[in-house]
Amino acid sequence: MNEESKNPAKDAHEGNLDALYNLMDGKSDSDNDRKAYKWLLAAKDFSCKKVDDLLDDLCELSSLRYDDSGAEIGLAHWELAVHYLEGTEGLEVNLERAANHLKQAAELIDLGELAEVALPRLKGEAKAVLEVNSNVNLANEIGRLAKRVEELRKLNAPQTIIENEESLLQKAMNAFMKQK
Repeated sequence: MNEESKNPAKDAHEGNLDALYNLMDGKSDSDNDRKAYKWLLAAKDFSCKKVDDLLDDLCELSSLRYDDSGAEIGLAHWELAVHYLEGTEGLEVNLERAANHLKQAAELIDLGELAEVALPRLKGEAKAVLEVNSNVNLANEIGRLAKRVEELRKLNAPQTIIENEESLLQKAMNAFMKQK
């Protein structure tokens, strides 16, 4: 049996996919399955072949199988993006890759609070990449909430439900304006 990776960034760069895949432990109370997914994504960034099949297998055979919301996969993209923004965990700064993973994360999770924590650590272009991509996520959320409020009004939903969604919409709009 192959051993798990001791240096995931190096293994991703060198295409040691089995070692990255073996980071998976199948336990929902650990982050190892997400870690395996994240480093396989990094290997994909380095143009390793056959990564997509392993990512699919990981999603079927690990605790990620139960990640119906996509939150764990979104967090894997987020974590990888931050490594690329900061040049950490053995990865060099790569703003293009960071932006790509931020966009993919934003499709699955809300980047707002995560970005607030990471922004103070970043400077220059890396900070701008995160600001732009977390604003995109917030703008998408505003659009989604506005449509939802409109749909609820058309359906004559109870006023308390409409007011709750309007409150969420107002908070999202305020957060968006605060970031500008």
